[in-house]
Amino acid sequence: MRKLKTKSVAKWVAMMLGVSSSVVQSQELILNGDFSAQGLMESETSMAADHWIFSGAGDAGILNPSLAHYSNESEINNIGFAGSQSMMMQDLGVPLDLNSNYRVRLNLGWRENADAFNFKIGLRVDNHTLDITPNTSLTKGTFTQLDVEFKPDAATHQYLADLNANLFLVLENNDTQVSFIDFDDVSVTISPKNTDSDQDGMLDTWEVNFGLNPNDPLDSSFDFDNDKVSNLDEFLAGTDPTDPTSFPHIFQHRFTGNVEIESALRLVPQNTAPLICDSAHEGSMYYNSIERLVFICDGTIWNEFKGSQGEAGTAGPQGIQGPQGVQGDRGPEGPIGATGLTGPQGLQGIQGVQGIQGIPGTSHWQDSASAVTTNVNVGVGTVTPNAALEVIGNAIANDPIESNHLVTKAYSDAQYIELKQKYDHLLTMINTLNKDVFPSDGRSCTDVLSNNPNAKSGVYQIDTDGPGGEVAVAYFCDMQNLDASRPTIPGDTTGQNDNIALIYSNGLQPHSYTASGTVNQFSPAGAFDGHLYYTDPGAKVNPDAGNIVTNGIWLAPTNSNEWLQVNFGKKAVVTGFKTQVSTQHAEFSPRTPKDVILQISDDGINFVDHEHIVMEQGTAHVTLSNAAFAKHFRLHVTNTHGSSDYVQIDEMEYYGFFVQSEQQGPIDSQGSSCRTIQSENPQSGSGFFQIDPDGSGDIAPFTTYCDMETKGGGWTLVGIRYVPNKPYDHINNFDVLFTETNNITSFDDNYHLPDTHWQYMKANSQELMMNMRDVGVYAIADVAQLQNANCMPLVDTLGRVPNQTGENQFRLFWHESSGCSGTGLDYSMLNYHNIYTHDKSIYKDTNISTLAVEQTTYIFVR
Repeated sequence: MRKLKTKSVAKWVAMMLGVSSSVVQSQELILNGDFSAQGLMESETSMAADHWIFSGAGDAGILNPSLAHYSNESEINNIGFAGSQSMMMQDLGVPLDLNSNYRVRLNLGWRENADAFNFKIGLRVDNHTLDITPNTSLTKGTFTQLDVEFKPDAATHQYLADLNANLFLVLENNDTQVSFIDFDDVSVTISPKNTDSDQDGMLDTWEVNFGLNPNDPLDSSFDFDNDKVSNLDEFLAGTDPTDPTSFPHIFQHRFTGNVEIESALRLVPQNTAPLICDSAHEGSMYYNSIERLVFICDGTIWNEFKGSQGEAGTAGPQGIQGPQGVQGDRGPEGPIGATGLTGPQGLQGIQGVQGIQGIPGTSHWQDSASAVTTNVNVGVGTVTPNAALEVIGNAIANDPIESNHLVTKAYSDAQYIELKQKYDHLLTMINTLNKDVFPSDGRSCTDVLSNNPNAKSGVYQIDTDGPGGEVAVAYFCDMQNLDASRPTIPGDTTGQNDNIALIYSNGLQPHSYTASGTVNQFSPAGAFDGHLYYTDPGAKVNPDAGNIVTNGIWLAPTNSNEWLQVNFGKKAVVTGFKTQVSTQHAEFSPRTPKDVILQISDDGINFVDHEHIVMEQGTAHVTLSNAAFAKHFRLHVTNTHGSSDYVQIDEMEYYGFFVQSEQQGPIDSQGSSCRTIQSENPQSGSGFFQIDPDGSGDIAPFTTYCDMETKGGGWTLVGIRYVPNKPYDHINNFDVLFTETNNITSFDDNYHLPDTHWQYMKANSQELMMNMRDVGVYAIADVAQLQNANCMPLVDTLGRVPNQTGENQFRLFWHESSGCSGTGLDYSMLNYHNIYTHDKSIYKDTNISTLAVEQTTYIFVR
């Protein structure tokens, strides 16, 4: 066995024991972090405490919780609390140290009898707050443990360290709604960073402590005390590199009894080697449970752990003779002997008399008295036959018994009839199978109309390659204009009748619904939200509907020539619809429509009458006599069931589906931006256009929406945020889905253009507009002004901002008059779900008083 080198022993011991000489000393900075010093009665609060500062309009202080607050209140002492817009702080008594790490631990509580929304944990230096709030979800009625580590770095925090101002811990409830956040067991510890400047495996603090150079990587291999162990091995083993009597000992008595060390190699029975034997594992050992031997790694292979073999002993005395063995098996049989001599030949027999020759036979027709031939033509019923056997007339024969016999006509006819029946039956089976597996109404809509001239427009199964090929596809066949026929696309359907017009489904937004007129706070969108007005219980008539929109009603001021319209934004087929009013307010029923005209349009301007309908009073179900095919559908009311002042629809549903859009070439009215399109064609309305911002540059032409109306028009859409059913949970969950796309063709997701497109358009635009179209608010600023914002200049991405945390990763820009804390109500910014205009100096035009909260935001430039 190879002898273990001292250096290898030290390395092996360090690996086996997992010993490190680096013990980071941490220091607690918080005083009275458990709030128990002050005696309070149950449910009693106090607004003063040693070492803590309380502030905010919503009140903050110390509370002794009751059973109404937490079910385990008997286990909880005093706790800190903060109401909305309130905070509690403590001076930690030390400035920011870039060479230290900070760990904040505390418990966050959500009371049983109160709400808990937004909270923020931060470290503040001279009015500058470092937000270290983690992504943590709270649980109602209990406390959630929080453990956050903050590691300052010179690149980001040098200016704060240079202020030499004391650190403050800030525990804040930054919600605008009534809520309470509770805090308990607060701790802030500071500890030096474990740095290794020269990357030699030894920490700087250890090297300095023992007189080594933390910037010299070569001193890790030196042996200053000549104990045959390198400085690095002494660091790993926790011994003194300057003391020759202090070095790793393989047999030093560190433990008594059986001690298990996590991550260390243990000599426990194993049937195979626990790791690969190489230079890194030289000296490792294990006990082989199969061979019942200890093996050690010599850096290449595993060897049995044993001493060298001793000398052979002297031979012992001869043993006594053993008993006689059993008799062996019989030997093999010998070879066969030689063959004997051949005997004499017998006598030959007498040959018999030859027989008489027979009469010559014939294999063909005999055509003369004494000659037989095989090449003569013979005919039956003909004078000059053309074949060896030519028959003209009927031939009588028995039914064949072999395949080469003569076949009768009756037999042949019977065989044909039987074969024809089998073929017809098989063809019927194939046609039936094709109809079951590949159902089809024809190869095209033209075929369907040709086979049935009275066929109405509707859905048909079209199999363009016939039975047996590709399966048929559902087509909407427009029998009035066959060229308009298209494959169908299933839409999002809701409710028991498969409604396709529910708001926020199929890309529909509040602005997708319009009307000739409305009353007070009501709106056209209210008639498509799945609710009835003032009906409790049972207000929600569509179980898939969300929250009530504008009181769930369309109420028009007159009873004639009023209309309610929906724009699907794509080709839709409507087969029927339903209108409904509150059943608990029968006096409103005369307001429901009676005589109506369903009108359709593809451009939203030119409408044609599709069908005249007489509707029932109250709730009306309508099935169209012929399916309607368009983008815009308008219900034109000519009179009601009796009201002389109002037309009312609480809920309206449309039933149908969508079709593939026809292939179109480039849009005729296009340019480098929506502004150039508008200047070249002032009559252009809002809609989707194809633009090419850099001409022959690297950015390919793409489609987006142009707003040709707001504040002079010419606005190019670059991003959409906080789309209903797509928003992020700004209380607990920051995992928002940003969808980057080269073409914005709908409003049903959080779309934004790629960074290359955005950066080019930002550099070549003068104005930026944030527009909450659904509620009619906007804010406009010069791009140059936004790029000079002091806290966060206009960023280079419309998606998640890199190298940012918390809300900062969702901000497009941020300007604040004093500091960058976002708490002084003197800031302006565009966040993910709201527009702040506390400081209006950065905007050139806005109708937002302070902020617009949680609405879909459309971002335009021009």
